[in-house]
Amino acid sequence: MTCPDCHPAFVAGLEQGRAERVEVEIEDQIQCRLHERTLEALGMAKQSARHGPAFSHLVRESGTRE
Repeated sequence: MTCPDCHPAFVAGLEQGRAERVEVEIEDQIQCRLHERTLEALGMAKQSARHGPAFSHLVRESGTRE
């Protein structure tokens, strides 16, 4: 036996679960992108440390917006 409110409650629960899954997927994508950018920045920092101040100046110059 089902009550008249059971099906709408079930459907609302499904929709909430789908919305939460999409939110988690978006957060995972953002974390992956941030991680990639952090690794790029780390690579540039290591390269800058190896090559000295002239390279550091070049990197800073290339990162500025006009």
